[in-house]
Amino acid sequence: MVISYEADNHGTLYVTRRSYYPFRKVGDELPLWYDPDEPKNIKLPFSDSISNIFTIVLGRILISFGLDIVKKNK
Repeated sequence: MVISYEADNHGTLYVTRRSYYPFRKVGDELPLWYDPDEPKNIKLPFSDSISNIFTIVLGRILISFGLDIVKKNK
C-alpha cells in the first residue's frame, strides 16, 4: 500500500508499507504516527495491533487445544 501524508516542514511524503487493514480502498484516511525528526519513520498503530491481536488469539486457541489433548490422555 502506498501512503501519502503531510509532514510539518517536509511537505507531502510517500511511503510504501505492508498493511493488515482489511477492506481498504484508494482515498481512505488512516491513523498515522511519525517522528518529526525522521518523518519517513512512520507507524500505522491499528495495523500493527491487528497482527499482534491475531497472534495472541491464535496462541490462546492452540494452547487451549493442547491442554485439552493432555487432559484427555490422562
